Amino acid sequence: MADGRHGDNGHFGPDGRFDPAAPIDDADLGRLILDSAVDYAIVTMSPEGHVTSWNEGAERILGWSEAEIIGQSSRAFFTPEDVAQGRMEAEMREAAETGRATDERYHMRRDGSRFYAQGLMMPLRGSDTRSRSGFLKIFRDQTKRHEAELRVRNLENSVATVLRTSGTIGLYRFDPGRRIVWGDESCARMFDLDPILLQEGAHAAAFFDRIHPDDVARVEEAQRRTTRARDHLDVTFRVVHADGGIRWLHTLSDLAALNGNATGTVGEEGPDDDAQVRSGVMIDVTERRREERMHTAILEVGDRLRTLDDPAAMARVAFAEVGRVLDLSRAGHGEVDPDGEIMTVRVDWTARGAAS
Repeated sequence: MADGRHGDNGHFGPDGRFDPAAPIDDADLGRLILDSAVDYAIVTMSPEGHVTSWNEGAERILGWSEAEIIGQSSRAFFTPEDVAQGRMEAEMREAAETGRATDERYHMRRDGSRFYAQGLMMPLRGSDTRSRSGFLKIFRDQTKRHEAELRVRNLENSVATVLRTSGTIGLYRFDPGRRIVWGDESCARMFDLDPILLQEGAHAAAFFDRIHPDDVARVEEAQRRTTRARDHLDVTFRVVHADGGIRWLHTLSDLAALNGNATGTVGEEGPDDDAQVRSGVMIDVTERRREERMHTAILEVGDRLRTLDDPAAMARVAFAEVGRVLDLSRAGHGEVDPDGEIMTVRVDWTARGAAS
């Protein structure tokens, strides 16, 4: 070019146009390669960190022209916080000691705006390969990708926070070999267990003791079958809390191999290297199940009431369905005297084993 950036005997004609027949020396070839990498800022620095060369990608990304930045400290494109913490010097030391230093953080443009860059720094060696003549820093503007990832991560965290706070979803891991279960706070609430105990790892018996007696065998069989087959577990069951309340839970999980104590919560013992752990989610589906069962119950009650004409018998049928759907121990109706102190129960329904 006319400004001589590509050499006096270069491959550009007097009119500034590229001449493919003209010879290209090493310096011109290197410059062509650097200026073709317009998506990358490629900067060389002296051992003290002053800019010694600056490609067109650096000018486009950072805003300084080569004439403006040559000889200036590279601190110019580091953020004030990183300058205060000596980040540039730390990168140079790491590159000199290990051969490279990765860099993924915000940097500064000429106009004072910030952009997120991903790149690395490497030492430049002198002709004798032992002396260091400076550093090469290559990085790329990744602001859009980084900010998109932040938005997705923030959305995921918000959703997870809402779900966990509501107690509708919990995370757990189960080691079938040692029968140890780890779970988060939501999972502990669903099973009416101590969150600290579950975080450190509880024996599976603590879980199965909470499962409704009518569902234990089915859940145990599903666990054994899917563990033997290394298959996906998908099962819904009831748990009984200490106060008698019943929750419906739906669990989804898969087996994965552990390398050593990958759980990080069990102390030093940990599973064997070839152990399998079941990781999954526990979802509280109580309200959904009640709605589904209530809809079914209404249809069933309607069908049965059409065959009855005794009010007491009709009441017993209705109360039995309400008690079953809502997992109650008793359901019925009573008449309260005018003083509001005595209630006479005319018809009631009780679950198996419950007194009237």
